[in-house]
Order: sequence, then C-alpha cells, then structure tokens
Amino acid sequence: MSFKFSSKTIPSTIAWARGLAIIQGVLILYSALYSLALGLLFGNSGSLVYGALTLSGTGLIVASLVQAALGACFILLIVQLGRLSPASRIGIVIAEVVYAGLTLASGSILNEAITGLMAIAIVGLIFVPQSQIAFAPTPASSVATDLTGSDVPIAENSDPT
Repeated sequence: MSFKFSSKTIPSTIAWARGLAIIQGVLILYSALYSLALGLLFGNSGSLVYGALTLSGTGLIVASLVQAALGACFILLIVQLGRLSPASRIGIVIAEVVYAGLTLASGSILNEAITGLMAIAIVGLIFVPQSQIAFAPTPASSVATDLTGSDVPIAENSDPT
C-alpha cells in the first residue's frame, strides 16, 4: 500500500521548476551565511562591495539576515509548490522579483544574468499549460465514505431539510 499526501501527481514542469528553485534557494542561503560569517568574525575590518556601497560590520550582518530570510522563504515556497498549493506560484513570483531587484542593485553583471535566466525559467515552468492543469481544482467526488469504511453515493441536488 502506497501513501501519498495528495491525489495529484506533480508534472515534470513543476519538478524542474522545483529543482531550479532549490538550487537558487540553496545558493541564496550559502551566500547569506558567508556574508553573516564575514560580518560576525571580522566586524568592521571585513567588508563586501554591494553596488555602490561597501558593507561591513552591522550593515553586513543586517543585509545577510535579510538575504537569509529570503532564502528561507524560497525553501518554504518550494515545499508548498510540491504540495501544488495555488498560493505558492504567486509567492515564488514575488520572491523572484524581490531577489532580482536585490541582484540588480548589486551591480554584478554575471550574477544579474544568472538570476534573470533562472527567474524566467522558474516562473515560465510554473505557468505553462501542463502546470496550470496540475493546479486546477479537482471536482468533488460523488461518493463519500461512512464510518464503517463503505462507499455511499451522494445524492445530487439533495436538500437536507
């Protein structure tokens, strides 16, 4: 007997989107942990260039905590995407936009290109027709199960009064 949390199977487009989002979420968390360690271990003597700013000390710690929160948000949204939660698609789009905005502010052209391509791929895979079908609500069953475990048909248009 197999046990499943949902009756729907995850299409390959969602599986690919989850894989890319996992890679992106892990890279975000890794980068945040690196920045946090740099800020905590070296204080004001250790700094990172972020666009036109040079962050060090408390500023670097705050920026890395914001980045870690975004990475954790990605991971939670990936779990919800695996459960085919409709809100997870909107959440991933919002998280991708926020992360793309932070990446554009950093000024690194290679980082901007990679982030942009991954965001386009993830959002595109989530909204292709095959994925849209997976997120569609399932029709209610016309059979219910009573306390003994027997299937009982549900009468259509029945008024309980």
